[in-house]
Amino acid sequence: MDRNLFLYRFFGLVAAHFISDILLNPAWLSRAKRKSSGIKRLGCLIGHCLIVTFVSYLFILGWRSRACIGIAAAVGACHFAVDYVRVRIEPVVYRDGVATIPKGTIISGRARGDWWRINRLRWWAVNIGDQVAHIVCIIAIVRLSS
Repeated sequence: MDRNLFLYRFFGLVAAHFISDILLNPAWLSRAKRKSSGIKRLGCLIGHCLIVTFVSYLFILGWRSRACIGIAAAVGACHFAVDYVRVRIEPVVYRDGVATIPKGTIISGRARGDWWRINRLRWWAVNIGDQVAHIVCIIAIVRLSS
């Protein structure tokens, strides 16, 4: 695969990831993925990953590849794996076991409260690690789809 085609596909899937993981991931769904348990948590994760799969599919329709559905499904499956690991390790990583920032912790861009003071670096590590894992998956899928 030439470099331009790789970059075109990579940035297309990164854009799809940004839209589906940030813009189309409402706070209630994000909170439910972390605070729910059992079937409800799994349902929220699957719902979120179906959104990721659908948006990825819309972005790769222009690839003129017969494998568009398979590629989009691979993106969704990888996204599920990364998010599943994340929601399972977050309570272990944070000192108080709370995986989401309590409401009212961040106001007007200024952080306050003990939760943020104690868990700030852990929060950044978890979020950056999550996004790096997603990007690595996207790179692997683009490379394998050529």
